[in-house]
Order: sequence, then structure tokens, then C-alpha cells
Amino acid sequence: MRPAKHRLRSPNDRKDGGCGTTADGSHSSPQCPSSPTIPALAVSSGLFLDSESVDDQDSDAPPKTHDRFSGYLNLFSTFLYMTNYYIVAPTSGKYAAALGGDPALAGLLIGATPAATLLSTVLYSWWANRSYKSAILFASGCSLAGNVLYSLALPYDSLNMAMAGRLLNGFGGARAINRRYIADATPREERTAASAEFVTAGALGMSLGPALAAGFGWGIRPGTSKIWTEETAPGWVMGLVWVAYIVAAYFYFEEPHRADIVTKQVDSNGEVS
Repeated sequence: MRPAKHRLRSPNDRKDGGCGTTADGSHSSPQCPSSPTIPALAVSSGLFLDSESVDDQDSDAPPKTHDRFSGYLNLFSTFLYMTNYYIVAPTSGKYAAALGGDPALAGLLIGATPAATLLSTVLYSWWANRSYKSAILFASGCSLAGNVLYSLALPYDSLNMAMAGRLLNGFGGARAINRRYIADATPREERTAASAEFVTAGALGMSLGPALAAGFGWGIRPGTSKIWTEETAPGWVMGLVWVAYIVAAYFYFEEPHRADIVTKQVDSNGEVS
């Protein structure tokens, strides 16, 4: 008995209507639904991104508005903070001794500022999501109050007051806000230059602070007054500068352009509107 011959089934014999493909990758049957190709799947899934398409999307977006004077105020904030940080370094040992403490406490007076800044960074990072101006004004107010407390510590003979003043100075450190402002408000083509200016402003403050303290030591002679001395002068001078900065920021600092936040609501059917 001869075995039965079995004919090989072609792709057109399948139950799905013969959805085969030809050599050029097209479907052999017009009834076949179109399926995405491998490159299309890769692009749609985000595995491969075309840099030109990303640039096109960025070019279609509205340009960022950047107020020059607000940018300078933002840089001046970090400049003042770094000046305020280092201005007490040359006289902090003498100040601690005048307040009845050990000169070794100078390290605590200096180190209290960056320690408080570390804590305030969390608050200002959250605050910057909503407003830059109010956050900068609040931080500047903390720095102003800290300098006043630091200078009044000698008339009140209170080392704790001086320490509290330095903590407030650190809590007024707005460098987290300043960096965020550069990232959000500066156009992409100017962002590198703005970051370099930020570093330069901080470096200038680091060098100017001790220089001012040396000038106070040279120009202020010991006297009977406890209000204006070599140790308290840095706090008074920086307090006046912070007052001028707060006034300028209040009137001239402008909030950068923020993209509209679209709030999605889900109805009872689970549809996003």
C-alpha cells in the first residue's frame, strides 16, 4: 500500500486568511492587518532616540524667558552667602573668647553655618517648585536676622546668641535655589556660562569675606563700646547689605516662565480627562 502524499501548506492556506509576507516585507494579502516593523517598535518603545528628533522637539517648544537682572540678583545671593560664611573666620576665635568661651569654639561658630544650610536645602528644593522669589526673600530674611543676632551677642554677653545667629545665616543659604534657578530659567545655550558665573560668584565671596574682616581689624580701634567692634562689625555690615538685597529682590526679581501644569482627572469610568 502506497503511503499518502502530504502536501506542504503554504502561508496562504493558514486560517488567519494567509497573512504572509513577501520578500520586500509587505503583506501578501490585503486582508492582513498592518503590524509594526522592528525598527518602528524600537522607536516607539524608546529604545532608540534620534538626537535630531529631540532637537526638533526642543526647537518647537516656546523659548524660555530670561530676565537678566533677576539672573544677576540670583548670582548676588550666592555671592553674599559665601561672603557671610567666611567673613567671621579671622575674628571668630577672639569673639568666642570675648563671650567667655574657649577660642577653640571658633570652629563651631564657623561650622554652624554649613550645617544649617544642609538642613535648609530640603526646604528650599521643595519651595523652588512653587516660587523662587518668595524662597529667596525668606532665605535673605534669615541671613539678615542671623547677622543681627551675631552682632548683638557681645552686648548681651551670650555665646548662644552668636551660635544662633550663625545657624540662621546657614539657614538663609539659598544656593540650592540659585542652582535650580539657573537650570530652570536660563536658556540652554547660556546655561554653561551661567553655571560658570555661579561658581565665580561663590569664589569671589570666599575671598572677599576674610578681606573685609581684615579691613575691619585694621580700621576699627579698640574702645569701650560693645556695639561696634572688630568682632561685631562683620554682622552689622552684612546685615545692611542683606537689607539692600531684600529691597532689590522684592521690587526687581521676576519669577521665570513656568510651563503650565496640566492636572489630569480620572472619571468614574477610569478615563483620563
